[in-house]
Amino acid sequence: MEKLFETGRKAPGKKTSGERLGWALRFLRLLFNLALILVVGVLAVVSGLYAYVLYIYDDQLESRYPALI
Repeated sequence: MEKLFETGRKAPGKKTSGERLGWALRFLRLLFNLALILVVGVLAVVSGLYAYVLYIYDDQLESRYPALI
């Protein structure tokens, strides 16, 4: 239990494998967050375009060949 709350500083020197792994995990977390933001943004744009088309062409969508011009 004492090691869990240990606050001593590590001696300067070469990096341990845990520090390298921590850097890689932070980088992967950053990539995941960016991908998540991109997916949410694309979904918002597609939903907005869908709602726009429904709003503009609502009366014409029921006809067999709507004039979209």
